Amino acid sequence: MKKRSALIGCLIALMPISQISNVKYGILITSSTFALPLKVNAESPSDFYKKGLKKFQETKDYEGAIEDFTKAINKKSSYLDAYYFRGVAKARLGDYESAIADYSKVLRLNKWDDGAALNRGRAKFSIGDYEGAIKDYNKSIRIYPRNGAAFYFRGICKNKIEDYEGALADFNKAIKLKTKFNEVFVERGLTKTFLEDDAGAIVDFNKAININPKNLDAFLYRGYAKFMISDLKGACQDWLFLQSSGNLDAKTEIEQYCN
Repeated sequence: MKKRSALIGCLIALMPISQISNVKYGILITSSTFALPLKVNAESPSDFYKKGLKKFQETKDYEGAIEDFTKAINKKSSYLDAYYFRGVAKARLGDYESAIADYSKVLRLNKWDDGAALNRGRAKFSIGDYEGAIKDYNKSIRIYPRNGAAFYFRGICKNKIEDYEGALADFNKAIKLKTKFNEVFVERGLTKTFLEDDAGAIVDFNKAININPKNLDAFLYRGYAKFMISDLKGACQDWLFLQSSGNLDAKTEIEQYCN
């Protein structure tokens, strides 16, 4: 059990806090002068929103986009899409607390917005509020039961709180729904490792590598799973491949077991 506990501690330490990508279903000027030489800004809320969206999508100028979305909101306090994309832009800049506030505003304006619930959950995950994130993923799933992304991200949260059986069920559902996240097999493989199903974990890591042969995390974790079933040669092959790719996450293991 000491060997298993040490492995789980190592794997949890290597798990990313967050993966920053966001998901939204259904989505991913004139002036006049009179008498005095004073220009009157006639830009509408929609004009500012479109300018912000262009900065957000085309130039990745998130700060500029936030400024324009805010101007749109100042002119129209119920501008749902402006709140939503301002939240996404804030999350991209790592301002998760403010992003949560914007997603919450969207949900007050439209309680059926599954994308806002999903992304609020992701922002909560990023600040370590796993229970809060799970509640938002639950909400997103209630709104749209075929929301594979919500099952995927909820599974990651459940791994964080050591609900491995619950995480496995969520990853199984995400895969059944053909969720377009290449990492889903890596995450399910990790969960199987936590549940001491190392052979099953290796099968999932193999699938992840077949989908993306450059997925170094899959090689790292597959090495640990092979190590747990006493396939030291196979483990070292995976870890040495990592090292040859410039990844030093398995440096200690290589020094201890592969020389």
